[in-house]
Amino acid sequence: MIKRFTFLLLFSYFSFAHAEDSKIDSLIEKLTTKIAVSQYYFSQIVYPEIAYIRDFYNLPNLSKNDTPFINKLNDFYYKQFYPNIKFLNKNFVITEDCITDDENAKTLDAYKLRQYSLYNNIPLPKDYFKRLELASKQDDLFLGPYYTLNTLYYLKKFRTNLTVLQKQQLDILEQDLSSNLFANYVQNKPWSFRKILAVKVLKINKNALVSTIDLSEIIEIALRQGKPKTNILDMGIFLEDTKDSFLISNIGADKVKELQTVSLLWIILNEKKM
Repeated sequence: MIKRFTFLLLFSYFSFAHAEDSKIDSLIEKLTTKIAVSQYYFSQIVYPEIAYIRDFYNLPNLSKNDTPFINKLNDFYYKQFYPNIKFLNKNFVITEDCITDDENAKTLDAYKLRQYSLYNNIPLPKDYFKRLELASKQDDLFLGPYYTLNTLYYLKKFRTNLTVLQKQQLDILEQDLSSNLFANYVQNKPWSFRKILAVKVLKINKNALVSTIDLSEIIEIALRQGKPKTNILDMGIFLEDTKDSFLISNIGADKVKELQTVSLLWIILNEKKM
């Protein structure tokens, strides 16, 4: 009797695990297909992330041909985007003037600091982490810490020559910003634009605060939203986000969907890889 009960318990566990894996696979297929439909029309901020996860996770649905995206940029935006080509080609190398050039004066310092994170051949400015800390406070209360934690992730991935002091500065800043995001946008909060982005950036940085977070609800929500082979614009916006004037007025519904969809894909891919 005990053996039979144990067998049934194990069978139920593995059946549940298989069902969850199946949903994760279905969602990866759905999200990559929807992103691919309008891949070249994503914003300059989001496209590098698409290219990075496409290559890091080897996603066949996403095109490896980045030329159409590059060709649609005018001269001004191409010069701004140029340092980010590292995301499209891991062997790409630039000199520091490509980041500091006056023509890029309108590029936010936060994005320039992210560009520095990509290149081993360019020394980090002496005040790099101080500037990162300032950048984390100069944008929206959520987006500032979020984009800075993104930069810290790339810093750890692309930079192999950080000094002991730089690693210490990185760890201190990362822990401070991570605790802030988790407490204000994740812990005991319903799923929303900010929660999805926060969970994503905490998960890719391997933060223990989100190691056991329950993703079943957001997986079910995403599986229900939108048609399987259309672009991401039929993916919904959370009700509380539609009431957020900053999101709608300053970011815009389409860009919210871009960031939200790509971030959710990264969360699910991270879960699958584990």
